[in-house]
Amino acid sequence: MNQEAFWKRQYEQNIDRMVGVCYRYVADLPLAEDLAHDAFLKAIEKSDTYHATGKFDNWLMKIAVNETLMYLRHCPKMVEADETLTADEELPDESPLADLDFTQEELLSTIHELPLRPRTVFNLYVLEHYPHAKIAENMGISVANSKVLLSRARQQLQQMLLAKAKEKEKRRKGLLMLLLLFAKGRPKAQSLDSCYENGLSNLKCAPANKLPEDKLKAAVAASPGGTGIAIAAHKTAIGVGAAACLAGIACLTYFALHEPVHPAVPTPTATAPSANTATSFDSTTDEGTRSTVVPIIADNHLAQTAIEEEANGSPSTTPSSSEAAATGSEPIVVTKYVPVKKTIVIKDTITRRDTVWVP
Repeated sequence: MNQEAFWKRQYEQNIDRMVGVCYRYVADLPLAEDLAHDAFLKAIEKSDTYHATGKFDNWLMKIAVNETLMYLRHCPKMVEADETLTADEELPDESPLADLDFTQEELLSTIHELPLRPRTVFNLYVLEHYPHAKIAENMGISVANSKVLLSRARQQLQQMLLAKAKEKEKRRKGLLMLLLLFAKGRPKAQSLDSCYENGLSNLKCAPANKLPEDKLKAAVAASPGGTGIAIAAHKTAIGVGAAACLAGIACLTYFALHEPVHPAVPTPTATAPSANTATSFDSTTDEGTRSTVVPIIADNHLAQTAIEEEANGSPSTTPSSSEAAATGSEPIVVTKYVPVKKTIVIKDTITRRDTVWVP
């Protein structure tokens, strides 16, 4: 897989998550799309810094976070004096929230309602797993101030989620959702953090406008490449080939298992009966098909009359053997087959001269 094809595939697979990462910080979707595209181009530019020590998509997400932080450093709201908690505001690193059923949209809206600094610290600490020392370094604040901002963010998020839970309780008329707020047996702050981590860690937002192809080609042409990118491209090519093989095997297996089977239809058999003997046999036939009837050809009026009498249920007279001998011809047995409940049986036998039986 060449470099251009590799980066195109990575763009299609990861750009939605990159936009989602940026959107959690800036609360502006068009701006988040621009930041994500800039981060992707930066990844191509700095491709030699990837050493294949971790997952490639995680490396892309880190670049998206760094690109967003670089943008936020120039925002006026980020440049504020350090804050400290007053006695009334102090709270432990626990928030009284258990597992409530909040949608991704609800969680994202509460994140966006936070002020910029607490929102940034909460994102970095809970969703990116940055320690306070690294947060302080990236934001240009003290470690103590980072802890204060995290506590305030938790407190405000708890209040907003509690308000949403009350609204849900009113809409659902009597559903005791608030009882879950007082669940015991585990740290409350961990419950709050897990609620957001599970709901927003894989946030995806499809960009309204794709990255122009000419920009992508130009960035790939100027890319320094590197061993890590070569390894990632090789793994991607292997993964694509393996996926194609598995898809082919799955298709072959499906058609092999679902090949239509046409049941063999048994052919009814008939044997010529012996003279002056009434015989019977069974022959199974498929429902909806015609029963097999041995055709009869009558050469004289007498045979025809006998056949019609049998069809009408009238008794018929069978000539004796002496009468048959007087004519000098051997009697011919005419057999009539009648279908009865999917089975062909011989109902009766008529003996007439000058009659030809056609098998």
